[in-house]
Amino acid sequence: MRVGLLFVVIVLAIAGAFTVTARASADSYGGDVILSNLYQRIDEGWQSEGVNGVRRLLDNGSIQRFEQRKVLSDWARKNFIYSTARNPQIGFIYAEVVKQMADEYRRTRNLTEYHEGMKIGLAAFLASQLIAFENIARCADKTVGQSYLAQWLSGPLYEGYKKYLGYIGVEERSALWAEVADLAGKRNLNRRYPSLCASGAVAIARAQVEGDCGERSGAGGTVNCNSEKYVTFRDDEAWNEARAKLQEAVKRRVEEGKL
Repeated sequence: MRVGLLFVVIVLAIAGAFTVTARASADSYGGDVILSNLYQRIDEGWQSEGVNGVRRLLDNGSIQRFEQRKVLSDWARKNFIYSTARNPQIGFIYAEVVKQMADEYRRTRNLTEYHEGMKIGLAAFLASQLIAFENIARCADKTVGQSYLAQWLSGPLYEGYKKYLGYIGVEERSALWAEVADLAGKRNLNRRYPSLCASGAVAIARAQVEGDCGERSGAGGTVNCNSEKYVTFRDDEAWNEARAKLQEAVKRRVEEGKL
């Protein structure tokens, strides 16, 4: 069985286990309706504000209980694992909520479900991290990406998965890398992200020279520039060379048990 197919089987298996728990908690038709509405709110938040719209639901307490996290994990899985775009920000959210659910399993001593969840979440975290690295590498401007990549390089989620990666065995790490490479590689590689590259110093400076920036928003405020117009990308040959180096670096660290 291919590793990619095995991952999908594991995802579906643990999703089934999560569904049983969620249905037990939502013990009425009204509860099911509320959860259905939550899925719609998550989708609407993403469509209107992107990752900030989904993050707002997490921050305002709308997603706290296990069954609510299950709804978010369903949405994130659909829009990351089963989407050719493989937006890394959705992958990060998926890795985050799956770890929260896995931690709950650990607290209740359901260790089988805990480990299954952690492996799924770790694969999503690493795949989204690699995709984010590769998307940044497509920008010609090397000043792009420091703040964007920070969530994949530090913080509680990073530390949690870093610890778990060091815990699992050599064979598990090898299988994990194969799945990460499969997830990252089987996406739409022709898609470019001008808005991501627009934060670079070169594009912003060009916009300023061309008079393509607005007025400063108050004393010490920010200046909004139409810098997307001045974004440039590496050609495919240079980008694929950079991708190969990134993949080799991530592969080596995963197999060494380092994040």
